[in-house]
Amino acid sequence: MFDTLYCKYPLPYVDGITIDTEFQTKDFDNALDKYIITEEGKLLQITHRYEEVPEQERLYYGTQEWDKSPLFRIMGALKSIDNPPQEISLPKLNISFYTIIENRWVEYLAQFEQGKIIKITLKKNKEMTYGR
Repeated sequence: MFDTLYCKYPLPYVDGITIDTEFQTKDFDNALDKYIITEEGKLLQITHRYEEVPEQERLYYGTQEWDKSPLFRIMGALKSIDNPPQEISLPKLNISFYTIIENRWVEYLAQFEQGKIIKITLKKNKEMTYGR
């Protein structure tokens, strides 16, 4: 598992990386939470909670499958709801985050002090090769 990170703070240039690029990181709890580095360089965490979906709003409600198997009754029984963003302010924090863009592994390192970014560096921008 991993967490997702979006960076609105200027990144060292890599073709194909935009502010809506979705990165992954394993430097937190790997609970499928979302993180945002804001334009101002603050780090925000968006956790989530689950709420039950009423039966009549579930995917298979009212279909033949609904009556055939209990499995179809529980499909879509929960939905994920984002909690409001919370600012993370630690004395020091380093976060590696990465993605694949057009067959290239792109990885950054963000360094924070007192909850504010001090530096982002490009760690890797490497073409991926596959053994044959």
